[in-house]
Amino acid sequence: MEENSSAEAEGMQMSNGNNSSSSSMTEAGVSRFRVEHQLLLYGLPVIVVFGTLGNVASALVLSRPRMREKSFYFYLLLLSVVDTVVLYSSAVKTWMRLTTGSEWLHASEVACRSLTFTLLAAQHLSAWLIVLTTADRFVAVWFPLKVNVFCSLKRARLASLILLIITLILDGHVFWTFELLPEGN
Repeated sequence: MEENSSAEAEGMQMSNGNNSSSSSMTEAGVSRFRVEHQLLLYGLPVIVVFGTLGNVASALVLSRPRMREKSFYFYLLLLSVVDTVVLYSSAVKTWMRLTTGSEWLHASEVACRSLTFTLLAAQHLSAWLIVLTTADRFVAVWFPLKVNVFCSLKRARLASLILLIITLILDGHVFWTFELLPEGN
């Protein structure tokens, strides 16, 4: 979409021989950037605060003794923890870059690799925990007589552990395939 608008702007400038359309497109772009920057600057802290409060409240409710016995609630409890990690490894990092002007990913090779790994692993865990939750509910609805066999807390813990191991293995490549390059490369 942006390529089309810049091509149209170039076409207007060539056909009119006039720089006024080019400067108005630049002013619109700068104005749009300022609005987006302000939305991120003030919106991200709100998202982080409410997201954290929501995830903490969910974790508190889901860790009640009565709920700790069900596989479904176990998956949701893990999901609230993993989603908090995603929130902090993405939104907080972005907000810090906006406010300080420094990017944590560029601090060192260790920071680059560990932050990238944390974000990728948390995102993948979050997505696959939703799949496990859905599979758990599918079994509970379509095969109610098999719930005690397939939807036990022990199986949920085992499935979550296997998911964690697979995620660590598949996202572990970050530690040897990612590196910081000097500017200009």
